[in-house]
Amino acid sequence: INEIKAGERFKIALPENHDEGLLWKMNGEADKTIMDNMGAVWHGNDKGIYFRFIAIKSGIDTLSFTQFKTDAVTKERDSVKSATYIIKITE
Repeated sequence: INEIKAGERFKIALPENHDEGLLWKMNGEADKTIMDNMGAVWHGNDKGIYFRFIAIKSGIDTLSFTQFKTDAVTKERDSVKSATYIIKITE
């Protein structure tokens, strides 16, 4: 469980390498009653992608992500792995 205080910004950083076709996608949406999704920003192959949020009020939500490998020619995507984070927002 990752504890965040209401009003704080936080990010989930995941390794992403576009040269190898490895991309992350958030599954579903964050609970909009307790956090705002500020979008994702890719910081290059070395740093990966940052999914950014702002905690609004207390509550618990589970954020899940899936990594895909995309074939450069066919554009077919295969699921490689997943990551799940439990976010607990406190006042």
